[in-house]
Amino acid sequence: MRRSAFTLAESMMALLISMVTVLALGQTIKIVDQVNQRALDMPTDWYLFVTELELSDRHFSLY
Repeated sequence: MRRSAFTLAESMMALLISMVTVLALGQTIKIVDQVNQRALDMPTDWYLFVTELELSDRHFSLY
């Protein structure tokens, strides 16, 4: 009676596919975090720009 089992090649292929999937997911999460961080920095940058522009020695004001 012969038993059915995975071969070494099948196991290595499954491991390779799993590794590529995990790496792709990790890169996707990293990119999403970077995009979200940039979106959060923009209002702060704008506030600093306006504050610098409206300093009393610059004589500018934003309406």
